[in-house]
Amino acid sequence: MNPNQNREIRREPQKTTPNPHLPSDSQNEFSFLSSTYPSNNTTVIAGCRVQERLKEHNFTFPWGGFGTIFTKRSIERFIQPIHNCSSHDDPLLDPETKKSLKTLRHRELTDDEFERLVCSKVKENGIGEVFLFEEGMNVADLMYKYVTHWNFVDAEKHWKRYKVFSQKHGGFCLHADWVIGYFVNHYYLSSHYVGKYTYFRDNPEHRIRGYNGSEVYAGERKSLPGQCKNQDESICDLETAHICHHMSASNMREVLPQTRQSETLLGVRSSLEMDHHVSD
Repeated sequence: MNPNQNREIRREPQKTTPNPHLPSDSQNEFSFLSSTYPSNNTTVIAGCRVQERLKEHNFTFPWGGFGTIFTKRSIERFIQPIHNCSSHDDPLLDPETKKSLKTLRHRELTDDEFERLVCSKVKENGIGEVFLFEEGMNVADLMYKYVTHWNFVDAEKHWKRYKVFSQKHGGFCLHADWVIGYFVNHYYLSSHYVGKYTYFRDNPEHRIRGYNGSEVYAGERKSLPGQCKNQDESICDLETAHICHHMSASNMREVLPQTRQSETLLGVRSSLEMDHHVSD
C-alpha cells in the first residue's frame, strides 16, 4: 500500500471566472433562487407553471420541459414517513387561528400537521390511490407506486367502458406533468400560494409557484411571461434566460462548454474528499 495514499492533500483553491457562454443573468441565478425561495421554506417552483381554465377546473402543473425545483424543505416533506392514518380524524384546524390548516399561510406546517393533512388527502382518494397506501409510506413512495401499479390505458375508452375508477378497473392515464401537479398541490409538498388572483386565497390545492412569475394559462401561446416564452432554442435568448425548453445537444454544448471539465474536477475533488475521510 502506498504510505501516502491516505495522507490529506492540500491544494490551492482554483480561481474561477464568469463563463462567457452562460446567460448574463445566470451568473446570479443561484443567489436569486436562494433569496427568493429559501431552502428552509416548503416551496415547489415550476420553471413555467400551467394554469388550467378556472371555469372548467382548478389545476396547476409544471410544464415538464421547463423543469421543477424542490427546496430542501419540500424534499424533506416528500420523503417524510406517514404513520397512524387510522387515528387521524380531526377538523384539521390551526390551533392559533382556528382556521383550516389546508390554506395556512402565516407559518410553516409542523411535521404532525403535515402528516394529518396527508392522511386526510389519502382518504379523499382523489385519483384512486387510497388502496395503494401502506403504513409508513411517504408521498414519494405513494406517487411511485401509483405510476407503476397499472399499465397505461386510453382514458376515454376506459371511462366509457367502466364509468368508475377502482382497484379492479384502474389504469394509469396521466401525463407526467399532471402527476407532479397532483401530488405537489394535493399532498402539501409546497406551502399555500395565492399569487395575483385572490380567487385562490382559500383554495387549498393552489401550491406550485411559477419561477419568478412564469405562469401561463393552458393553451396560451402568445405574450408568454417570464421563462415560459423560452419555448425552444430558436426563441430562447441565451444571454438572459434562466430556463430554456427543447434545448438541443448542440445548444447545451454552446451554453456549457466547460461541463466535462467541471465533471472531471468534481470527480477529482470527490476522490480527494474520500481519501481524507478514510484517513480520519
